[in-house]
Order: sequence, then C-alpha cells, then structure tokens
Amino acid sequence: MMNLKFWAVGFLALILGACGGGGDGFTGGGTNPTGSGEVATIQVIASATSLLTDQNGASSVRITGVVRDASNNVVSGAQLVFSADSGTIQPIEGGITNDSGVAEALLQSFGNLTNRTVTVTVLSPAEGVSETIQIQVTGTTLVVDGPTNIADGDTATLTLSLRDGNGDGIPNIAINLNSANGNSFSNASPTTGPSGDVQVVLTADGTNVGSPTDTITASIASLSLSTDYVLNVSTDSFSFTSPAANTEFNLGPPGASIDIEWLQSGVAVPDGSEIEFTVDRGSLTSGSVTTTGGTATVGLSSTFAGFATLTATGVSLGGVPLADGPTTQLTVEFVADTPDTVNVQVFPDVVVTGEQATIRAIVRDADDNRVKGVDVDFNIIADPSGGQLTVSSDETDSQGIATTVYTAGNVSTPADGVRIRATVRGTTIEGDALLTVAGQAINFAIGTGNDIAEPDVTRFGKEYTVIITDVVGSPIVNEELRLTLKSIRYSKGFYVQDTGNSRWVKASPEYTCEDEDWELNTNFPGNENGSLDPGEDFNGNDQLDAGNIAALVASTCDDVNGVSQGSTQQALQTDAAGSVQVCVVYPQEYNTWLDVRLTATVSVDGGSEGTEERTFRLPGKAEDFNNLDASPPGDVSPFGTLPCTDGSGF
Repeated sequence: MMNLKFWAVGFLALILGACGGGGDGFTGGGTNPTGSGEVATIQVIASATSLLTDQNGASSVRITGVVRDASNNVVSGAQLVFSADSGTIQPIEGGITNDSGVAEALLQSFGNLTNRTVTVTVLSPAEGVSETIQIQVTGTTLVVDGPTNIADGDTATLTLSLRDGNGDGIPNIAINLNSANGNSFSNASPTTGPSGDVQVVLTADGTNVGSPTDTITASIASLSLSTDYVLNVSTDSFSFTSPAANTEFNLGPPGASIDIEWLQSGVAVPDGSEIEFTVDRGSLTSGSVTTTGGTATVGLSSTFAGFATLTATGVSLGGVPLADGPTTQLTVEFVADTPDTVNVQVFPDVVVTGEQATIRAIVRDADDNRVKGVDVDFNIIADPSGGQLTVSSDETDSQGIATTVYTAGNVSTPADGVRIRATVRGTTIEGDALLTVAGQAINFAIGTGNDIAEPDVTRFGKEYTVIITDVVGSPIVNEELRLTLKSIRYSKGFYVQDTGNSRWVKASPEYTCEDEDWELNTNFPGNENGSLDPGEDFNGNDQLDAGNIAALVASTCDDVNGVSQGSTQQALQTDAAGSVQVCVVYPQEYNTWLDVRLTATVSVDGGSEGTEERTFRLPGKAEDFNNLDASPPGDVSPFGTLPCTDGSGF
C-alpha cells in the first residue's frame, strides 16, 4: 500500500472551516473589527492532536493557520507568525498565506524529551489577531526490569531502559535510584549507555528486616519522569537454573527441559515440596512438580512460534500448604525452523522518483508460524527507473521478517513496473513485490479536532476529514475515496476513583490485547475478513474479539441521526476541495477501551493505489472522568477484567 505524504494544503481551509472551534485539532479565532481584506479571524488546524518525543526531529505535526476577513473571505498574502512554548516550530514558505488563506508550519519535539503539553500560537502581527492550539507530547518511558523475588543477602541485576516516543534509546541521562527498604545499589545514580540502557546490581542487605517487599523508585528530575519497581525479598532462594532466559527452542518435541532450585537460608527445602507451573504459550509435561534435593524439573514444548513466559510458584513446603509462596518467571522463545512460504510486501507501493519504499519478506512454515533465523536474498528483477536496494540479504527476526529498503531511480515507470524478488536462501521458496515509481506524489491529509459528539445517550461520535491533493497542492476532485475502519487492539480492566485528583483513573493492571482478526496479531496473524477462522481464537471463547465495534457514517457527527446507518466501510466521492467527511460512531461504554485503524484508499493515475492510515483509541469525554458523583460510561471494560488469554472476560 502506498504511504502517501501527510500534507495539508490550501483547500484544507475550505473543507475544515465549517467544523467550528475549540480544542485540539480545531480552534476558532478571535475577531477584530477590520475592513475587508484585513485579517479578522484565524482558525488553527493540527494534522494530529499528539506528537511523539524523539531525538532526531523525525516526528512532527503540521500546524495550519487559515485567515479570513470580517466578511469571512479568505485573506491571501497575510504574514502569520508561528510560535511554540517548547520544542521547535518551522514556518513553511515564510508563513505567508496562499490564495486559499492558508499558511503552515511544522512542530517538532526535537530537543525536549519531556512528556508535556505544547501550546502553539499563530499570530497576525499586522492586526494583532492570534489563536492557540495545544498538542500533547508523549512517549518518553522509563522501565525497570529484573527478577521479582530474591533471597535476603543475595543480589539482583536490574536493567533500566529509557526510550523516546519512537522506541529509540536515550543515552547519557542520569537516573536516581532509591530503595524504600534501604537496600543498596552498585550505583545509585547510573547513566544510560548508547542504547538507552544501564544495569545496576541491588544487594538485599537486610537493612529493614521484616519488610520483605521493597519498592525501587527510578526517577529522572530533568524529564519529570518516575517509575516504581516492586521486589520481594525473603529467606527463600527460588530461581530457574536452566536454561538461560530467552533461550531458543525448536517447535514440537523434545522442547525445553527446565530446572528450578528452591533453597531456604541456603539449604534445600524438604523433599516433596510442591511447585506449580503455568505458561502463556505451549504445553507443560505437568502443572505441578515436587522437589528432590531442592530441585525440580518440568518439560515445555509448543507447536506455535513465539515467546513463552513460564511462571513457577511454591505452593507447599514438605507437604505443608503455603498461603504466599515464592514465585519467579522465565521467558524462552519457540522458533519455527522449516520455511515453507514467503510473502513479500512493499510500503508504500507507489513512490516518487528518488524516494524510498520498505520491502518486507515474511517467512512462514507449513503451519503458518513465522520462521526465525533464515537468510532471505533480495533481487531487483525489473526496474526501468534504475533504483537500488540498501542490502541484498537479511536474516528473519522473531516475527519471521527480513527487510531491505528500495530507493527509486530518476525515471518514472508504468504501473507495477518494478519487481523485487525475495528468496529464502538455499531453497526454491520465493515471492515478488510490485511497486510503481511515479513522477509526482499524491498527498493525504487525515485530520480531526478535539470535540466529541454525542448523537444520543448511548453513542459517541468522532469526526474526521480526509483530503487528497497532488504534489502542487491542487485537490483531486471526483475520485472515489474508500474508507475502512478496523479494530486492532482492545483493553480489559476497570476505573477507580482518584479522590486526590477528583477524577476517575484506570486501575492496575490494564491488559491490552490484540484483535484476533488483525493481520499484525503476533499470536496468530488474522486475515481481517471479519469472521473467526481456525487459529484466531486466542482466548478460546469461540468468538472473534474484539470484532467490529465502531462504524463509519458518511456525514458530520452533528448529522449522524439524519443519515442511514453506518458501516465499517464507506466509498465516497471527493468534493471540489478533494475531501470527504465521516463520523466514527461507537457505543459509549467502549470509550478508552478500543484501538481502531482508519484507512483511506484512492485509485488514481490509471490504477495506482494510494493509502493512508490513522490509528487511534476511541476517546471519551473529559467531563465524564472528572465527575466523581457518577460513574463514567465504560467504567468496567466491556471486554472484561481478566488477562487476554481468558475469554470469560470478568
């Protein structure tokens, strides 16, 4: 599919102007009693309501200012000044409005990795008219990982990981560590390395005897970031001795033989002490094993590839039941090793001369498992443009994916004129990807605002506008724009009252589950046909979760009740400004619990297809969560509160 550039153009003003003001995405301008031709109002539009923190300036939000005079005519040639209270903002074309009264700028979080709210101001200095919009900058995370149980006097290696919104490690940042129980660290102020990670060793030195639960707090004052990690310290030593974490095993028998050791004060627990095992993937030889000489062994195998997390819990000591025995976890990976097919994908499938497309080869075995660790060779079979690949081979990862990047040459090609072949090395397994090198780009803009409509007492509506233009900004008129809406993730959990902040908040844990029909589902890739197929029922409840919940209605959200019922697909004709408007409608109880993907597709230029996607969580109304006198809609997830593997839901 075609990943088309995200540009807002002059005709954006003609389409989105009717949306009114207020909030993230759309704000109405103030007025100024000026004559015709002078700026009286400024409307500010954002291509997105949030921006990821990043370290290289790759993430950006396009800010559009639309100016009108007192008669509501657009004003061309007006100078607009864009400013932001943090991050960087760069005007496009000098901030001068074009014939449609539009001037634009790019906002980037580059240089500031703090999660925060950025206020952008758009000012017409000649008349003193200004308007603002707020963009949420998010994504910087600090994670502590390590064992959950250690014995008093032993050590635990903790890994601290600092990431920006793109998932890239943030280096050279000092982290402050504190132990609530006064346990010591090898370095209480470590600095992240080049990958954004750093390891420290905690020693459970018995400072606070009788307080077995220790809370480790990692904080970064410069980023206003803090996270807690709970570690249980006891006189028990309860740990897996074999294999090492993340060891790989082939599918099927014999699988993995896993050993665990249970000591108390350095002495083996009595023979016959019982350990229970559970696993989130694969099959155990037994769910319960007893110790001999303080050790026990269990077998684990799987017919499906992926990571498996094994949990062990001590439930009896020498035959005496334990109410709260020690627990620990081990993660291993099951990998498929016999390739059967390769599927080659290209994104985007239409590129402008000199630009790039990503080629992905997905290798599967005969049971549709992703195959890890095989070499895939890439070869350009046909290419009139004279393009090239960054690498000619790559090894598949845990998702069975090998990747290369194609750079188009300087000559356009016929539709699907470029053919790139991927071959699993040493086999005859191969597949082709087709793409087109075009002489000009088609640009998509998918925009929304901050308002949430309420068509009736049971539904919410979120309005989206989609605009397509050519490379010079002219609208693509009277083309069929196909829109689809698909559930991709859902969450399970419930809300509780945060009386200190007078609002409802989600309780921990919140379980985020992948839609069983989603093509990128890591458990078993779905085919997105809307029905439950073999292998897709991950939670075993004989139904497709989450399924199609939200619908598209071909109108503004204010007019939802006056049009025919919505569906997950709409085919609409672009108007004179190259745009369409739809309302995403959904039951109120699903707000904040479901992620959906809105896809817009258009076929132009003799059959070339362009596609743009927007993924978002169905939003709720702030006032519902700021009122402790009434429960918000969806205070308990309609999908339930139990882990993703439990299909009973509650």
